[in-house]
Amino acid sequence: MKKEMNLTFVLIMALSFIFLSCDHITNDGHPMPDPTGIMGTVRDKISNQVIDSAWVKAFNPNIDRLFTAFTDSSGKYILGFIVDSSNQQIINAGKSGYITFDTVIQITLPQADYDTVNIYLTPE
Repeated sequence: MKKEMNLTFVLIMALSFIFLSCDHITNDGHPMPDPTGIMGTVRDKISNQVIDSAWVKAFNPNIDRLFTAFTDSSGKYILGFIVDSSNQQIINAGKSGYITFDTVIQITLPQADYDTVNIYLTPE
């Protein structure tokens, strides 16, 4: 039994190494771009207090993809996504009791990093 568990562990580690060391390829045979995204903190515009459990969404209209995250107890969020050649993302955020925040951002390629987008929500 112990020998089988050791063999299973070695097999899983070997497959993980192979997968992680390979370039990711799209269906058409081209390498996938490095992941990029946005991260930041959501705060109350009046009190500057962090807002937990707020939603943050990034929509890429060219590939019709929506990405969603929620802030943690310190108001922080992170949204990772693959951008297309337009690099445009429509960002909105909100929480009950606040006016929805909307903006459009451009991400400069090549970029394999996260842009910081801090969001301030106005109370209703």
